Amino acid sequence: MLVKERVVIEEPYEEYAPKKQSAPPRTKNVRKTKPNRRLLGYFAAIFMLLVLASTATSCMSAWSFDATKSLRTDKETLAKLVKENEHLQLDLARLKSPERIQAIAKDELKMSVPKVDYRPTTRTVAAPTPQVQVPKQTATNNIVVKMENFIKNIIS
Repeated sequence: MLVKERVVIEEPYEEYAPKKQSAPPRTKNVRKTKPNRRLLGYFAAIFMLLVLASTATSCMSAWSFDATKSLRTDKETLAKLVKENEHLQLDLARLKSPERIQAIAKDELKMSVPKVDYRPTTRTVAAPTPQVQVPKQTATNNIVVKMENFIKNIIS
């Protein structure tokens, strides 16, 4: 690149000449653009909605996890109780068996089966007949009876 050399000529009178004060450099008035406040408001609102949505999602996820965990433990408890109930029913059936009761009565209590049957025979007893009470004749009953008789006479 070719550059032109600058030639400086020294002039002796410049040293003694009054120096001119230089004016401060002029600056252009650059208009600063302000951000659009409405647009910033929209962005802030959208950001807040996103924060709220993510918070709600995480809370719902935590609640769902807790509900699932409690449901799982409840199912396990139910399965254990059902199995225990089945074992208890088997034990109850074994304890109620007549052979076991007879064996305990003979061995431990030294009881025996009677030779004579002392059970009472079944017989039927007639139920007592209920007594029907006839209502007393009152003036209103007499009128009703007379009306019924009158209607019967008209019809026949």
